[in-house]
Amino acid sequence: MAGHRAADRSRGGGRGRHRHGPDDAVQVTSESIHAGGHVIALANVAYVWHARGATTLAVRGRVLGRGVLVVLLSLPPLVALVCVVPQVTFEGVR
Repeated sequence: MAGHRAADRSRGGGRGRHRHGPDDAVQVTSESIHAGGHVIALANVAYVWHARGATTLAVRGRVLGRGVLVVLLSLPPLVALVCVVPQVTFEGVR
């Protein structure tokens, strides 16, 4: 189970059978996790974490796309604050 760890806790799981990892070494069913010759009941799993691998180009593209989206959505309110609000404030003072 290199890179994968689990801790005990009473809790159910999802449905179906899913395989994780490049060599399908980890299999998750609705009742258990099969990894490295070990079987862990999902009812006994509290949390699972993994070691982070190398970032792919697709992931970097999604992160960059989200950043661009945030900037584009933030520009109109910032422009309004810089251009419109000072004019309204100064015209009201006169």
